[in-house]
Amino acid sequence: MRLKKFHITNYKSIKDSGYCELASDITIIAGKNESGKTAIFEALRDFNRDVQKISESAVPLDGRGEPKIELCFEIERKTWDEISKKTGIALERETREYLSKKGLKLFKNIDGNYQLDRELKKLLNKKIDKEYENRLMTIHISLENILKQYMPSWIEKPKVNLVDINEKNLQNATNKIISQVNSQLPSIQDNTEKQKATDLVNQLNELNKKIQNLKKENLAERFLQESMNHIPKFIFFSDFSYFLQKIIFWRNCPYWFHNKTGNLSFIF
Repeated sequence: MRLKKFHITNYKSIKDSGYCELASDITIIAGKNESGKTAIFEALRDFNRDVQKISESAVPLDGRGEPKIELCFEIERKTWDEISKKTGIALERETREYLSKKGLKLFKNIDGNYQLDRELKKLLNKKIDKEYENRLMTIHISLENILKQYMPSWIEKPKVNLVDINEKNLQNATNKIISQVNSQLPSIQDNTEKQKATDLVNQLNELNKKIQNLKKENLAERFLQESMNHIPKFIFFSDFSYFLQKIIFWRNCPYWFHNKTGNLSFIF
């Protein structure tokens, strides 16, 4: 992955850098002393995964706002395929087009948490959201079918909001019926009727187990975690004497400066 642009806010002397585009070969950042050049490089370094939390020293002196670092990467087709293979996520055409056009935007806040941009998260979870809704509706239909088989007049049938159907609504509905039936069971004299009521409770308990096991998968989070394994590592040298010492070391130990994906960015 190649860094295309960055956006830094509330980081030391930088209030809002705006989007800074990088050239495909060499990018030069020029400015007066104390204008924020070093702060830009430090912010890029702080985006690294081994920086668990952005230092409090990065908070602006006026205390207004928390540091936020946004990087946008260009993803090659090979990297797409690797991420898809590792996560089991088949990127939809719409998602691929979005990534091609907008790039992969990643955010890091002062607590060290990474996030994808909202639109990409929405696209990644679009398919799973639909599947989740379909599974909820299937459980609701099962509930309706159970109540069609046996629905005593003394049971107050709960209403389920189909517009905003969710796990909580379905579970509340089944629990309400179970509670009503259990309260009446001791007073039912007819054995056949009592057995039907007991069977109803058992069926609803089984349905409740399905609802409890119904977990909404977060594909966006899975995609984010794997993507983080492919971003380049930023190294910031504060002076050239340190850099020259390391050059000698690298010649003797060439693996020292490669992360596991082989991506590395030098910043001077």
